[in-house]
Amino acid sequence: MNINGFNITSYDLIDNIDKMIHTTNVLIYRALIDEYEERNNVDTLCNGHVHKIQEELDTLMEYFTGTEEYERCAELKKIKDSYDGVPQKIYKQ
Repeated sequence: MNINGFNITSYDLIDNIDKMIHTTNVLIYRALIDEYEERNNVDTLCNGHVHKIQEELDTLMEYFTGTEEYERCAELKKIKDSYDGVPQKIYKQ
C-alpha cells in the first residue's frame, strides 16, 4: 500500500497502531500518577466519577500486565487499593 509516497505494509500499520495505543496508555498512566501524587486522589482528573476511575484503573492494569510492565501495574494497584470509592473534594485549578 502506498501512503504519501511511502510503501506501507500491513505489518507497519499494525506496529504503528500498537505504538500509538502504548503511548496513549502511558500518557493516561502518567496523568493518573501525577494527579495522585499531587492531590492524593484522582477525582479531579476523572471529574469525581467513581465508576470511571475504577474502570480506568482496571483497564490500565490489564494493559500493563499484558505488556509485562509490572512496576506501572503496582503503582496503579496502590492507587486503587487506597481509593475508597467515594469521590473526594474536587479541587478547582
